[in-house]
Amino acid sequence: MLKKSMKRLVIPIFLFLFLVSAVQYDMKAGQYLSKCERDELIGSLCHLLFKKKNTHGDEDRLRYLSKKVQADIRFLKCTKVTWDELRKTIINKPRGKRKFTAFGYGSLINPKRNLELVHTKDYIPALLIGYKRVFHLDHPSPETSSVGLPAVEHPKETARLDIFPTHNSSDIVNGVLFEIDLRDFERFKARESVYDIHECLVINYAEAMDPNNRFPTFESAYVLSLPEDHPTRNPNVLPHIVYLYNYLKGGEYWEHQETTMEGEDKPLYPGYVDLLAETTYLSDQRTTLYQWIKRQGACKNILFPQSKKNPARCR
Repeated sequence: MLKKSMKRLVIPIFLFLFLVSAVQYDMKAGQYLSKCERDELIGSLCHLLFKKKNTHGDEDRLRYLSKKVQADIRFLKCTKVTWDELRKTIINKPRGKRKFTAFGYGSLINPKRNLELVHTKDYIPALLIGYKRVFHLDHPSPETSSVGLPAVEHPKETARLDIFPTHNSSDIVNGVLFEIDLRDFERFKARESVYDIHECLVINYAEAMDPNNRFPTFESAYVLSLPEDHPTRNPNVLPHIVYLYNYLKGGEYWEHQETTMEGEDKPLYPGYVDLLAETTYLSDQRTTLYQWIKRQGACKNILFPQSKKNPARCR
C-alpha cells in the first residue's frame, strides 16, 4: 500500500479524468504515420521542451538530484523476482490488501494508458536511482502495435523504452507509482511479460525536489526491465514518434498547474517533463531526447523560423 506520508501527493481521480484526453495521440494497428503527422508531433514536443518558461538546464537539475540522493548504492540494490513469485506475494496478503506497487517509467506514466490497463485511482511521481532509461526495445510485431507503424520515410523509428541497472547513483529515472490489485494482475502480466521484475527502493519526487526536505521518503516498488540478452534490445533503432509523443505528453500531465491560496498558478511537480527528456537516451546510450528532438527538422523550423507563416495542420 502507498505510504500515508506519500498519500497527500496523490492526484484526485476526477482531475485525472478531466485532463486525460489531452495526453494521448491515437493510431490504429497497421496504420502508417504520415510525414506531415510526424512533423506535427515533433513540433508539438519541441514547443513542450523549448518554448516554455522556466525550463531548467539538465546539468543543474541532475547535479542537484545526485547530491540530494547521495545514498549508498548498496542500500538501493534491487532484487529480481519472477512473475509467479510476485503473484504469490499478492495472494498471501490479507484480503483487501492483495495488490502491489509498480513503478512506471515509459508509456505507463501516461494516465490514459494506465486507465486502459488497471483500476487504480492513485498516482505518485517518484524517482528510481541507479538505472538508465533507453529507447532500444524494438517491437517484435510492429504491425500489431497500438501506436501504429512509423512513417515510411523513417523506418528505424520503432523503439520503445526500457531501463537497465547501472549501479551508479548519478543515473536517475523519474516515473510514477501506482497500485495493481489481483484482478488486474493477469492483464498487466500479459502486456508486460517480456520484462523481468526488479523490486527496488524508489524516492518520492516532490520530496526529492524540495530543498528543505533532508530526508525524502523511500518506498519499495516493482520495476520492469528487459533481460540483458533479450532479442528485442536493438542498438540501431530510434524512438517511435507516436509512443514518444504519448510518453512526453504523459509527463507533461504531472507538471500541470494548480492554483495556490494566493491565487497564483504553479506547477504541481516542476521540472518533471524536462527531467524525462534529460534522463531518457537513444539506443546509443549517449544522446538524450533533448538533443535528438532539437536536431529534428520540424523542431529547427520552430526554434529558427525562416518564415512567420504557421505550418498547415494534418488533422
